[in-house]
Amino acid sequence: MRNSSNQDGKVIDYLISPIMNSKGSFFNSNDMDKEWPLDADANGAYHIALKGLMILERNNKLNETQLEKSYNQFVISDIDWFNYVQNRKFK
Repeated sequence: MRNSSNQDGKVIDYLISPIMNSKGSFFNSNDMDKEWPLDADANGAYHIALKGLMILERNNKLNETQLEKSYNQFVISDIDWFNYVQNRKFK
């Protein structure tokens, strides 16, 4: 979840996960090194790009007639999105 605030002119922007890992801790970008997402804006932009990639991959599976008739290729359900990001073969 994104957390942002402006305290005394200083912008505080970080990510924290509501999901506990197997070690009993929660991801918090304030506690991570540079290999992990540190900025909520960058993380949001990354996932917007992934959604674009998902739509392109869907479109590549449709032939021209199917593509013209299908407006739903731009709709991404929560279940489809979670399956896509949790099972993707890239980082």
